[in-house]
Amino acid sequence: MTANNFDSPFVSLIIPAFNARRYRRGALESVINQTHQNIEIIIIDDGSIDKTANIIKSFQDSRIISVNGVFLILVLPPLQLEGFIHASSPVTSKIEGDIEIANFF
Repeated sequence: MTANNFDSPFVSLIIPAFNARRYRRGALESVINQTHQNIEIIIIDDGSIDKTANIIKSFQDSRIISVNGVFLILVLPPLQLEGFIHASSPVTSKIEGDIEIANFF
């Protein structure tokens, strides 16, 4: 991925996760399958006790960055800040961890 391609700008996507096993696979697949591929996907797992971490690890995609949160238990502004700290791009977007997104970018 490159941050210098003006035709396809590099975007950091931040996805908070907490016990979202039921939704995680579909949500990640919907992001990975976007037509815009110049992305990094930063997943902040805030101490999930379900199989969320296993689902994240099952994806063999170098664009996925899994970060163990600071156990704020769904306090979203600090979770988002944690994602921004790890973002490589000045262009960022937060995506809810329990939804699948349409192919819009």
